[in-house]
Amino acid sequence: MTRPSSDKQRAALKIAVGQLVDRIGGLESARAVLGLALSLISSYRSPAAEERHLPVDRLLDLELAAGEPIVTRFLANAHDCDLVPRGTAAALRDHVEMTDVAALIRDSGAVEANLLVAMADGRISHTEKLDLLPAIAAWRRAIDALQAKIEAA
Repeated sequence: MTRPSSDKQRAALKIAVGQLVDRIGGLESARAVLGLALSLISSYRSPAAEERHLPVDRLLDLELAAGEPIVTRFLANAHDCDLVPRGTAAALRDHVEMTDVAALIRDSGAVEANLLVAMADGRISHTEKLDLLPAIAAWRRAIDALQAKIEAA
């Protein structure tokens, strides 16, 4: 059976998990939160451990400890969705806010992560292109939304 997610998406997911672990202070801090062995936690962020991923309940624990939904945001982006705190979307719609800058940085980071994974072998394959194009489109939407707010100011 072919998985709906690509190898590149799962590799980028590992990068996002690594960013989450780094955000809370590294492997030792993650161990304190999760109560798991360092080697197991390390495998969740390692591209070499292709079939080992962070369980959802452990993801929740780490994101709550970090105070930021880093991996959840990555997953939302994979679905071409934006993740914003409840109640803020309408208030921020017409004004340039830090969330606009955060969206731009987040989407830029997604493009960069996908490009780094794609360029590891020195070329962009058709499959990698299919992973990159949605990330670039999300980045472009963030730029367009920011530009529209700046023009309306």
